[in-house]
Amino acid sequence: MKAFIPLSFVGVVVVLSAQPATTPQATPPATQGPRPVTPGVQRPTTTTPTVNTPQTTSPTVTTPQVTTPTTASPQQTMATGQVFEGTWSAVGHRQLLKTEPDRAAVTVQLSGAVSITTGTGLSRGFRGEAIGFDDGAGLIAARAVWTDDKGDRIFSGIFGDAFASAGRPMRGTITGGTGRYAGITGEYEFRWQTMVTVDDTSVNGRTVDLRGRVRASGGSQ
Repeated sequence: MKAFIPLSFVGVVVVLSAQPATTPQATPPATQGPRPVTPGVQRPTTTTPTVNTPQTTSPTVTTPQVTTPTTASPQQTMATGQVFEGTWSAVGHRQLLKTEPDRAAVTVQLSGAVSITTGTGLSRGFRGEAIGFDDGAGLIAARAVWTDDKGDRIFSGIFGDAFASAGRPMRGTITGGTGRYAGITGEYEFRWQTMVTVDDTSVNGRTVDLRGRVRASGGSQ
């Protein structure tokens, strides 16, 4: 027992010494340094603004409809009756005949310008001629003719209280005409504003309130 024990020990020693001595390798500690972090540079995204081009809307222009008023022709107007106004200035002669101590019969012939100031269907100017008889007792008989610049005429009869006296109302009845006035009818009235007698033979006068109405009852206008 004593001899075996040493051999076993030596063997153990030999075995132990036969194994190479393993030198422990020094492992350097892993040093984890901070990794540099490159900051991410975000390039600004350039956004091109959307420019909304305003759409030019042309305004709708409504052209007003021009309605041409219907203008009646002188013939159409006169067919329904056309009112007119004007003046009449005249000079002429008279003849006087004493028929009673306080009464005289008078004949008068006048001629002058008739000017139409308002109304259509008639010329603006006429040569007005009239001849009349006044018996001094209310009997009046007179005829008048108006002639325009084209030679067309209007015929009428005149009635009243005194043919050649200022301020007295006179009435005329249109009985026809020639040319454009053929077939014309109507009526008018006036007053002599002045009726001046010169040396008992010459007279001149001027009317006021000459107004009337004419109608075309047929014929050429």
